[in-house]
Amino acid sequence: MLIHNSLSNYLFIRSAIFFLRSITPLSILYTIVVVPTTIAIDVRDPSSRRAPRILVPLVVGIYPFAESLFYLLAYLPLRSRLQAPATHPVAHGHKERNLLFALILGSVTDVRRYLSGWFYGVPVEEISRQGVRDFVAWSLLNEHYEGLTSDLEAEIEGYVDELQGRLEVDLRDGVTGAKPLRTTFDEVRMAHRPLMWYGIVGVVDAFVHIRMLLASFAYCRPALTTTLSVFPPRPLALLGHKQSNSGPLAYWYRPHTSTTKLPVVFLHGIGVGLYTYVDFLNQINGSARGGDKDALLDEGQIGLIVVEILPISARICAPALTTPETKAALHEMLASHGWTDFVLVGHSYGTALASTLLRDPLWTPRMKATMLMDPICFLLHLPNIAYNFTRRPPHNAAEHMLQYFSSLDPLISHTLSRRFFWSEYSLWLEDLPSTLPIVITLSGVDLIVPVREVGAYLTAGELETGDVDGAKGKRGRDVRTWQEGSRQVLWFDELNHAGLFAEGWAREKVAGIVRDLCGEAVGREI
Repeated sequence: MLIHNSLSNYLFIRSAIFFLRSITPLSILYTIVVVPTTIAIDVRDPSSRRAPRILVPLVVGIYPFAESLFYLLAYLPLRSRLQAPATHPVAHGHKERNLLFALILGSVTDVRRYLSGWFYGVPVEEISRQGVRDFVAWSLLNEHYEGLTSDLEAEIEGYVDELQGRLEVDLRDGVTGAKPLRTTFDEVRMAHRPLMWYGIVGVVDAFVHIRMLLASFAYCRPALTTTLSVFPPRPLALLGHKQSNSGPLAYWYRPHTSTTKLPVVFLHGIGVGLYTYVDFLNQINGSARGGDKDALLDEGQIGLIVVEILPISARICAPALTTPETKAALHEMLASHGWTDFVLVGHSYGTALASTLLRDPLWTPRMKATMLMDPICFLLHLPNIAYNFTRRPPHNAAEHMLQYFSSLDPLISHTLSRRFFWSEYSLWLEDLPSTLPIVITLSGVDLIVPVREVGAYLTAGELETGDVDGAKGKRGRDVRTWQEGSRQVLWFDELNHAGLFAEGWAREKVAGIVRDLCGEAVGREI
């Protein structure tokens, strides 16, 4: 959840970031200057070794020494290791590339703005033809332009000609000019976090763990060696929880007892684990639009599988799984609990993972309904999400919070730079089964997703004419709804990214929608 933009929040978040960034350099300075100086004085003047004076520096020096070692022995090797080149998925064939390029051009209303966005916002007059070749080769082939075969070079030239024709301006010749944003080729940008930060993450993790246990969830952990390799340590994950059948993925499981509704598989977004989502997950079994909560509980419990994706959860751990590995792990989870059909719910990064299931003919018959909240999977070919999350200079409180605590986190940055391939996670309307009920929520002031473009794409530009069914007169509670066939879009006018889970009324609404989907999807054929 991102904080609201205000002067007080801006001062708070900048102060917090400055404090965290200062810890390591001050610790190293203390370790290499103060401690040796103190020892040297004591050696030269033994009479100065009075206990009160010598004891304090030794005790105080323990923490700076630990911070210094953590930076030198943990962070620096980690940073070097995470710069390894990405292993790209197999590129689409020629026919699929042509279709994909046609979809891209068909959904881009302003080619000049589109191309400029992928070149860090510079005017197209500063973009060379070679730069566009490099960009297209990366985006469609996952390759550097240098080294392509003559046939592929000719194909790239054709795409560049089409772009130039839409620009109505000649691209400059030569190899100089602006360089494109190519996330999987560029450096993995990251910033060190001190031990104190990971201590805070560990406390939050323990708090979430206890809340999930109290909510009748069981924690299904992976192999012991995998659990022990996570930092900060997770001692509660080791206590009495069964080992999962999902390979390296851990998950939370609540049994499914309802005979009138389907269970839910939930894929979370970037943040400090499940902290943002605990209340929402609990409300799925305790809310419905206008329903009687006691009667709902009598119907039986909706089962949930909540997948933990630690590489996007502010931890130091193994890199994110590939798409085939993720699908295999999910298959094992469902099989181990005997789940055949389910409702798929994803938020933010989780919608990218959901998109790979929605495009897979082996998975679509099992998913009887889907809810995608703050989706990043639509119009992923636009530069907004890549730039907003990984490159945008921050200006307000929410942007500073996003950059330091998410974008520059080592494993989060690595996931987006070496495991996130836009063509693999993009979802087009043509990919969705026509009979699949899907609810999509958009936040009106989302600072990551280009929601106005996405809203126009999903509703054919009709979102502005949708019904407003919120509590009118209450600031921020207007919800615009649009529906056509089995596709419904909800627009939360004044919410930011993940604001759904911070506002009780919005959280209650989406939890009720999930519950309704679970009931309406029983017995449906997709």
